[in-house]
Amino acid sequence: MVDDTPVEPGIPVPDAGVPGPALPGGRRQLGSRAGSGRRFWLALAAAGALLVAGAYWAGTHATSPAAIENRYKPAPRTVLTATVVLRRLSQALTVRGVIAAASVHRVVFGSVNVPGAQPIVTARPPRAGSVVAGGSVLAQVAGRPIFGMPGVTPMYRDLTIGDQGPDVAQLREGLAALGFPAGDSPGVFGRSTMAAVRAFYRNSGYAPPASTSGKGGTLVVPQAEIVFIPRLPAEVQSTTLALGQPVGDPALTLASGQLRAVVPLTAAQVGLVRPGRPAVLYIISRGGKVRRVAAKVKAIRRAGRAAGKGAGAGPQAVLAPRRPLRWSLMGHHVSARIVIAATRGPVLAVPVAALYTTAGGQTMVTTIAHGKRINVPVRAGAETGGYVPVQPLRGRLAAGDRVVVGQ
Repeated sequence: MVDDTPVEPGIPVPDAGVPGPALPGGRRQLGSRAGSGRRFWLALAAAGALLVAGAYWAGTHATSPAAIENRYKPAPRTVLTATVVLRRLSQALTVRGVIAAASVHRVVFGSVNVPGAQPIVTARPPRAGSVVAGGSVLAQVAGRPIFGMPGVTPMYRDLTIGDQGPDVAQLREGLAALGFPAGDSPGVFGRSTMAAVRAFYRNSGYAPPASTSGKGGTLVVPQAEIVFIPRLPAEVQSTTLALGQPVGDPALTLASGQLRAVVPLTAAQVGLVRPGRPAVLYIISRGGKVRRVAAKVKAIRRAGRAAGKGAGAGPQAVLAPRRPLRWSLMGHHVSARIVIAATRGPVLAVPVAALYTTAGGQTMVTTIAHGKRINVPVRAGAETGGYVPVQPLRGRLAAGDRVVVGQ
């Protein structure tokens, strides 16, 4: 049977049972079209995944305008406060100086005359820094000793039996202090005094003085062998004595009396420092260690009198420690904190920054209690060490309250 259905001219449709034409290389045309479709859908899926990932990142990392505004807005105003205190207020002046002795004495020896001998130093003299006391040998000249004894009257003559006066009294007091008392009448050089002198010389390792013609053959204490020194014990600050050399003048320079701090003052500081004011000494040792010592102002020297090593020529304050200092601290540098103003006792006080004045001239402070500000009028005193004593005129102000000092 013949199919009479007309066929429109156009794209030829291959018969279902006839395979399509082969492409070069033996591949079929229909299989190539299927692979291209799969690649298209894979690319489309990858693009979609990238879009989803980008949207997620933008949602988690992007900052909204509101968040940016909140981040950079000004910080809230902060109120600075301080505590009202109840204490003794004081103001101090800090100055520097040195540790010095109360007095300096220059020792001059008399003429040492030993028949047949030269007046030269025949034993090692005391060194600077050593301490001499009553009965100490200050030097040995031509084999004879020169003793130091406490006293203010100089040894201006030879002494022997029958002599009397303040120099004799000083000699006897010095001998008695060393364990060689005399039983003669007060102020008289008698036979008991002569026996005490002999015993003292022998105990010191020297032969007693020989008798001199014209004195009845009795013992004579030579003027050159005793030196009276106003204050003993004393420290040797300097010496001109040298073994084998003649004696120079002064032979020794002695520092005596209680050690104290001597600090220079300016013309403005002199008017602030008063005798009796408390002070604290910070003594700096040569090893760098600082020692704290309580003291008080002993005197003000406006003329700049010499007061030991390191003393200057201008006005000075002399600070006496409340406890004696060791002689080893002589000449050490010191920093002194001197109280120049203080309240009589504990007072209510606020920092200077807490005070302000109203247009009407009233001095005020502002307290903060339970989150509220309260203005309190006060009567203020003089500033001392950054604080001002205050007295409330109205309202409440007590130690421990918080007052505004800034914002």
